[in-house]
Amino acid sequence: MPRFAPVTVRPDGRVFIGDHKPYVAPDSLDELRDPSEGIFTLPHSVRWLNEKARTTDVSDEVWRWCAYRDLLAEGTYERQCEFINRDLLIPDFPTFRSPAG
Repeated sequence: MPRFAPVTVRPDGRVFIGDHKPYVAPDSLDELRDPSEGIFTLPHSVRWLNEKARTTDVSDEVWRWCAYRDLLAEGTYERQCEFINRDLLIPDFPTFRSPAG
């Protein structure tokens, strides 16, 4: 289900992409289906780089964090459910900034 960032009126007149960028998120963490281990390659639509730069080892915390960040910012609902693991996301989640800012 699409979620939309609220539009914020800033006193200095600046506009941030998070003020207007639509984003999606699963309604429940239970919809996030793994992988909990191994290697996966993000689709080009999520990370616009070559295949090597889109490939992530889930056991590498830094690369996993970067992949999850990109999935949350650019991934569709289906891609988020396919590539994000609920139990691995929960401890990392407080370090992410939402697309809204």
